[in-house]
Amino acid sequence: MEITSRPRLLWTAALSLLVARLILQIFMPSRLDSDYAQKSGFELVPVDCFNSSLRATGVDIILVHGLGSNPDTTWQKLAKNVSRNHTDPASQGKQFVNWVSDFLCEDFPPEVRRHARVFFYNYDSYWKNDAIEERRSRLGHELFEEVTSMAVKTPERSIIFVGHSYGGLVIKEALLKAQHLHSRRLVDILPQTKAIIFLGTPHVGSASISLSVKAAQFFHAFGLAPLPSIVEAITHDSVELQDLHRQFEAISGHVRIVNFHEERETLGFWGLWSDFAVKKQSVTLDRPNAETIGLYTDHSGLNKFGERDSNYEMIRNKLIELVKAIIANARIGASVYSVPQKTDKLYTERRNLSDRLEEKLNKPLNGSDQVAHAVAISGLGGAGKTQLALRYVERHKLHYDPILWIDARSQEAIRSSFQRCAQGLNLLTETYSTVPNMAALRDDPAVRVVLSWLQNRNHLQDEWLVILDSADDLNNGIRDVIPSGVRGSIILTSRDIECDKVLPPGSQRLQVGTMEPSDAISFLLRHLNLNATEVPEDIHNLAQSICENLR
Repeated sequence: MEITSRPRLLWTAALSLLVARLILQIFMPSRLDSDYAQKSGFELVPVDCFNSSLRATGVDIILVHGLGSNPDTTWQKLAKNVSRNHTDPASQGKQFVNWVSDFLCEDFPPEVRRHARVFFYNYDSYWKNDAIEERRSRLGHELFEEVTSMAVKTPERSIIFVGHSYGGLVIKEALLKAQHLHSRRLVDILPQTKAIIFLGTPHVGSASISLSVKAAQFFHAFGLAPLPSIVEAITHDSVELQDLHRQFEAISGHVRIVNFHEERETLGFWGLWSDFAVKKQSVTLDRPNAETIGLYTDHSGLNKFGERDSNYEMIRNKLIELVKAIIANARIGASVYSVPQKTDKLYTERRNLSDRLEEKLNKPLNGSDQVAHAVAISGLGGAGKTQLALRYVERHKLHYDPILWIDARSQEAIRSSFQRCAQGLNLLTETYSTVPNMAALRDDPAVRVVLSWLQNRNHLQDEWLVILDSADDLNNGIRDVIPSGVRGSIILTSRDIECDKVLPPGSQRLQVGTMEPSDAISFLLRHLNLNATEVPEDIHNLAQSICENLR
């Protein structure tokens, strides 16, 4: 009996092992299987809804996924809103939402979005079955090479990295490579890197990673081919991680750091285990320019959002804040804002006119390729044409570079304005005292050099804006100084209702008439240092009566 039962036990054990292996293969599929292999390449992949064309300045946002991720799904989550709300991409027949391409594209303000390019960086980090032999240092080197190859084409652009979990460690390795190899490359991406957002990155390791190490060993025992070494390398307080962190701190003092961490435990093994995958202490960096922000989610939810919830909004708002700050800093001392006056402190904005000007400057010209946009503002003297243009300029400082203001009241004023603009653009090449004032405006060297510079701006460079203010006399040579160029926008103000005729064909017209009653009341009360929304009713009625009598 004992002899016959032994083979049976062996067969039972072998069958159990086979069944266990089959179950593991179902739950831990190989990426060599075409049904489970990622469709995206292991490279930098541009997010199509952002402007991926090369521009000389701006910000590149590069998102790097974590360990064991499928690049096709790592930034996705099942959509929560499936109602027929067509403003939400999740409602348009999609089951899953990629928050970067579905939400972020819509939510970036235009003045931010036009400066931003967004990329996913995909790499092979699968460790559970049929894993390739990989090390974090090599993954960092590959990221460094990819970003450097892109930066060669646009060396003036800034970089924001976003790394989820292990991806943050890969980013740190890439920047260390940049520090060591910068003398052998045409560009150095380390100074270009202005900010990093870490999403649950275990800077000093993860205490719960030991379970993953044991799981990898378990998979190996059943004939799978995991990679336990890549998991073991993020054990809490490992010497390797301490060295990486110390070296990164030494080279990244100029980088703004934002650490997001989970505030919910992660469930594992079908709910039999729960813990913080990366504790707050491991996420936090002890440095003055580092922020630490908690999100109400678990570790896997730090980079997946099925709706525009508070967690998504915090990351979105931080990205917008960082891009705005980088753009503003890049403009200091570099951009040209040649506008010699400011909006009058008593100026009462006419919201309807401001909105219409905004709308018209977003419309391309029909029938002309001389400039991208042009608007002629006409109205009586003192109607507020100049103040309207000034308010637009002040609100869009970050949208254009350069912004040039030309006083067009006379030929002398035009010459003087172009000389000021030429100096601002560092284009002075001749001594203007030798040029007779009787020469035609088109022959003035300052006019020629500025107009030529504007015309030669191309699609790799920022848009420019020229304001020709108070062009009341359309016969004083104003036609000869109208700029052209594919990157250009023009605002012209004049008392002449036909002033749009000096602009390129298809230019928009905007007439400034008398004030609306509500605007007139606000204007009068502001001159008396009173707020229209706070004054007593009798004073408001008196102001209304005065304005009606003046109409």
